[in-house]
Amino acid sequence: MNTFLAWLTAKLNKKPMSESLAILFFDIFLVPVIIICTLYTMYLYNSMQKFEMDKVNSSLEKTTAEFNSALTEALEFSDRVYINKKVQNLLTPEYENIQDIYSAYSELNFLEDYLKIYRSIANFRIYVKNESLLDNSFIIKTSQDTYEEPWCKTAVIMKGHAFWQFTYDQITKKTYLSLVRSLWTPSYRQYIGVLVINMSPEVIQQQLSQQLYETLVYFDDDFLYSSAQGLSQEEIKNIPLLLKNQKFNEVYSKIHLGKETRGIFARDFLPNNSMCIKFKIVYLIPIKLLQIQTVKNITITIFLLLMMVLLAFTVFFIHNRYVHNRVQKVKSGIEKVVENNFEIEKSIGGNDEFQSIYSNLYQMSENLRELIDQVYKQNIEKEQIKAKQSQISFKMLSSQINPHFFFNSIETIRMKAFSSGDKDVAKMLQILAKLLRYNLSVKGSPVPLEKELEAVNNYLSIQHMRFTDRIKYNINVNVNLSDYEILPLLIQPLVENSFNHGLEDRENGGIINIDINDEIKDDNRILFIKISDNGCGIAEDKLKIIKDKLEQDSLESTENSIGLGNVNSRIRLFYKKGSGLSINSQLDKGTEVKITLILDK
Repeated sequence: MNTFLAWLTAKLNKKPMSESLAILFFDIFLVPVIIICTLYTMYLYNSMQKFEMDKVNSSLEKTTAEFNSALTEALEFSDRVYINKKVQNLLTPEYENIQDIYSAYSELNFLEDYLKIYRSIANFRIYVKNESLLDNSFIIKTSQDTYEEPWCKTAVIMKGHAFWQFTYDQITKKTYLSLVRSLWTPSYRQYIGVLVINMSPEVIQQQLSQQLYETLVYFDDDFLYSSAQGLSQEEIKNIPLLLKNQKFNEVYSKIHLGKETRGIFARDFLPNNSMCIKFKIVYLIPIKLLQIQTVKNITITIFLLLMMVLLAFTVFFIHNRYVHNRVQKVKSGIEKVVENNFEIEKSIGGNDEFQSIYSNLYQMSENLRELIDQVYKQNIEKEQIKAKQSQISFKMLSSQINPHFFFNSIETIRMKAFSSGDKDVAKMLQILAKLLRYNLSVKGSPVPLEKELEAVNNYLSIQHMRFTDRIKYNINVNVNLSDYEILPLLIQPLVENSFNHGLEDRENGGIINIDINDEIKDDNRILFIKISDNGCGIAEDKLKIIKDKLEQDSLESTENSIGLGNVNSRIRLFYKKGSGLSINSQLDKGTEVKITLILDK
């Protein structure tokens, strides 16, 4: 079984699905159906033949019983005559005058009444030995010639036992099938005569004509009666000989009679309570008639089976065509995706496995398209970031810190140097040198948080020297600085924005606060850097524009500013999802910018 399944699987794997389904339909359905239908047809044929044979045999038994019943009537009639004392008393005495004979005959009128009861009896004769009796229609004195008849001698020998015999009736001048029986006194001491009961051919012939099939009756292979049509007397007489030479099968045999082949059924039987050679009843049935019902039923069955196969083939063809079309649609969609053509139909309809596969294919194509768009967009953004990084480095190289700040710092140094030889000049120059060295040395890779804060502190120190008490600053660190590295120049641009846009025009009381905190959440470290000031703040409409740009992660392209957008883009590019900038501000109250960096734990 496993070998067959392996062979079938290997065979089907090499075929298209439509051919595989056709092979399965033929091997698993059509071949078994043909075999089963053939076996069933053979079984049905044999069953119908047996049914027809049983029907014929049943009819043959019925015909035999009816014919036997007719013969039994003759036997019953003979019994009534045989045991009737009036008959014995009439036939044995010697009569001296005719008047006594007529008077005695009048006592036998009841015999004629018997004939009315038994319709199958044509007439009867009593051949008597008593010479004093007169002949009439049923009592006949036995002549010497009659005594010499075989049937008469046999009757005397059989001592009252009934038997059947062909006899010639002298009155009607006809030959009859007759029941013959000798009559004796009760003690069997005195022979009375011979009773001959002649069967009515007309009545028996009428019974035979009412049978379903052509019927023939033989006695000792001699033809008696027949209801067959279209057969010659020679053919009818030869049937017993044909039956002797014919080898019967279990049901029936065939012989050719007349112009057609006929099935022949024969049955022998002995009448009840009589001694005789056997009777034979024969049915002759045309083969066409014998098989007509069988052929009709077989034809109907074959037609229904063919219709069933045709219907199954039609349903298979429609289903196979449906499956083929859906397979082609799925295949076409896959081929398009393989060729990087993601413009495929959203659905092929239906709710089957093919639709499920196609839905997954469509979703995969959409995901691939989104992934390609995302990768393409990220590549563009990376290129823009790289360009912007180069621009930042170039700006740093060309004193990007802000020329206004740089020249103002130089002017302050000049004024202090001009006023007096204060040591602050040297300190300020030293801080400025450190700041410029840091800004020019960074490449874009992460630096220790401590160095970034040192650069920011240098920047704030210089600004504090410029503005003195007009602007103050605080740096509050609540983390272990050695645990963190961040991208360079994330904090300083935001602090610079606070000076340039929030505090530069403030005459006193300006404050910049830098707060650094962290937390652990969902197996991630989150670093929070907040830069806040109490400057002029941002108008609500302008703040909304800034927030929208940060939300859309749009890059700024200003030539003289790194900008919030650039910082935000760098953060989102290099840190986990959820990292970035957020800004809040109120006009005339100040601005707060918060950096959120999500790092691995």
